[in-house]
Amino acid sequence: MNEPLIELVEATKIFRARRGAVRALDQVSFTVREGDVFGLLGANGAGKTTALRCILNLTRLNAGRLLVLGRERPDRRTLFARAAYLPEEPQFFQGATGREHLAYFGRLCGLRGPELRGRVAEVLRLVGLESSADRPIATYSKGMKQRAGIAGAILHRPKLFFLDEPTRGLDPIGRREIRDLLQKLAADGVTLFLNSHLLGEVERLCNRIAILDKGRLRAEGLLADLLTKTELIDVRFSLPESVPPAAFPEAERAPGGLWKEAVPDTAALAALAGRIAAAGGRVVSAQAARVELEDYFIRVVREGEPA
Repeated sequence: MNEPLIELVEATKIFRARRGAVRALDQVSFTVREGDVFGLLGANGAGKTTALRCILNLTRLNAGRLLVLGRERPDRRTLFARAAYLPEEPQFFQGATGREHLAYFGRLCGLRGPELRGRVAEVLRLVGLESSADRPIATYSKGMKQRAGIAGAILHRPKLFFLDEPTRGLDPIGRREIRDLLQKLAADGVTLFLNSHLLGEVERLCNRIAILDKGRLRAEGLLADLLTKTELIDVRFSLPESVPPAAFPEAERAPGGLWKEAVPDTAALAALAGRIAAAGGRVVSAQAARVELEDYFIRVVREGEPA
């Protein structure tokens, strides 16, 4: 099994406010292993940013344990020697070209001379900006700026790469370019930690996720396992025209004059089939339906809400 690069164990973070204490994280535990593409998910206020700030040693936990890259709360210099972070809106020097921007950050990483020039050229090729390297970054599209930000972050060959909403605000082509680039980095052995609201992008990229809601961990594990465990049964059926839609409030219209309804298990399927038969209808088909991450996320968060 690959070694853990991030371990949160019963992590708790409390902020003091005028109206009392706010538990931004409440005994949260999850693990990110080497080679993972990990997605930390949650609505606004769920605790994602707080968790990331704790991992990056920008704020301290009140309780619990945190290990990053095998160390308990490494100082930022030690952490960023082996890790990188890309904010949602990367910042660039006014008037700098892509190559100048990368050369500056390369020098901060200790690169000099031929090694610096070679590494800058290498990352420009990797992110697809080689032909635009000597243009001012101010003329880049948002997607190009995001790729330039990634290029600067990976100059020192990090083992662990944190990204905050890496595809937010991009058009479909820009999202595809960033997704392809991140998949290249993952294939090269970089462990990725994504903080994102865009569940479709997370589903395409991540092999492991954690879902936070109001500071509590609601789900964590391999994405494929989580979705498989919650697969629904898609039932298609016909009903006499005399049956009012209100008799099957969870059903929706389907092609071919049919109705469709998703049920969680065979017991629910049997109950639905009985109601259909009693109404004079018949079941046309029943088959496993793949659950999308968005559906799973909504269900997990709703189940965590008080009744």
